[in-house]
Amino acid sequence: MSLRFRYFLFIGVLHLVIAVGLYYLLKDQKLYFLLGEAVLLISVGLSVSLYKKLIRPIELMQTGTNALVNKDFTIKYVKTGAKEMDQLIEVYNTMIDTLRQEQTRTVEQSYFLEKLIQASPIGMIILDFDGNITDINPTAAKILNIELPAQGKNLSLHTHALVPQILDLNNGDKKLLTIIGYEKYKCQIDMVIHKGFPRRFIILADMTAEILESEKEAYGKVIRMMAHEVNNSMGAINSIINTVAEYGFSSPDSDPELKDSLNVAIDRNKSLAKFIDNFADIIRLSKPIKSKHNLNDLLFNASKPWEAIGKKKNIIFKYQLTEEAINVNLDPSQIERVVSNALKNALESISSEGEIIIKSSPNPPSFSIIDNGPGLSKSAKVKLFTPFFSTKANGQGIGLMLCRDIIENHKGVLKLYTHKDTNLTHFSVKL
Repeated sequence: MSLRFRYFLFIGVLHLVIAVGLYYLLKDQKLYFLLGEAVLLISVGLSVSLYKKLIRPIELMQTGTNALVNKDFTIKYVKTGAKEMDQLIEVYNTMIDTLRQEQTRTVEQSYFLEKLIQASPIGMIILDFDGNITDINPTAAKILNIELPAQGKNLSLHTHALVPQILDLNNGDKKLLTIIGYEKYKCQIDMVIHKGFPRRFIILADMTAEILESEKEAYGKVIRMMAHEVNNSMGAINSIINTVAEYGFSSPDSDPELKDSLNVAIDRNKSLAKFIDNFADIIRLSKPIKSKHNLNDLLFNASKPWEAIGKKKNIIFKYQLTEEAINVNLDPSQIERVVSNALKNALESISSEGEIIIKSSPNPPSFSIIDNGPGLSKSAKVKLFTPFFSTKANGQGIGLMLCRDIIENHKGVLKLYTHKDTNLTHFSVKL
């Protein structure tokens, strides 16, 4: 039963009792009876007026309460002229204005933050308690090869190599993650309150370009210093040894073995100079001079000399090149250098009796050199593109670095990995 109904019921019963009483008391005195009825009517009018002043404001506030519950901050009241009522209306209107401003500011900030996250060059992912994706920006989706929209899908279902490493991290961890030898990502895991619930917040930043640039600058300085010192010394030392070999052993009694030893020293110095020149190739690498070439022809011609070497070791070369031409803008001499280095490594990996597959693909233009050697060890996978790292006893650790730089200068992508199912090692290049 509403307050309004009870009020009018009380007023109605009260005035009805008074009217009946007046009738029985003053029915013989018509003048007084009429005056009493007039006073009764005035009382009814005052009761209605009192309702408007006391009960009506409560109903208005109830309407305002309903608006607040529905988050409608547009309803305001006009002052009535009654002092007490106007004070209440003023307080309510001020509150509504404040709430509306706060709502607008919150919506604007939320919209701005959402746009900022979506446009951020840093990957951001929010997971719920079960590890399902609730929010992910395009940068993170691109890094992890996740197709959008991805909301509601569990992160562990995605197959990117970074995903297991991310899920192994605990809240508060910051770590540099590495995949495919040289791709490096800074990952940070935090717990945040999002929409009233605790969420796992993942920040993922691609640090590959910055780290590679720092590495190039560092090892470039080392190589330049080594080349300067060694070449200066080698020139003087070889000059002295040549002079001694030519004029110091002119006598018939000279020891021929000692002279041969000097020639060996000269050859060793030349080998050392060549060794330094190989390192210097990295910092002397020129920008590619591109022209249109058929990738299939380039792969076939670059592989033929190595195929002859492979036959001596019973290593079979198989060509899986597309029938149609794959015309690509590239620097042929540099790409041939990459192919030669990949084939050389594959031959050395197999040693004897194996198989090498040279494969091409048109969309996008790419090629792979696949071998059935022993594959890459776990430690080698992490350090593959580390400067001067080599798995060979006499390796210099510059071949893959040079290949990587050449492919990056072509705006391509180089990957070296051993497939976990087939155990075949892939040297894959996308141009």
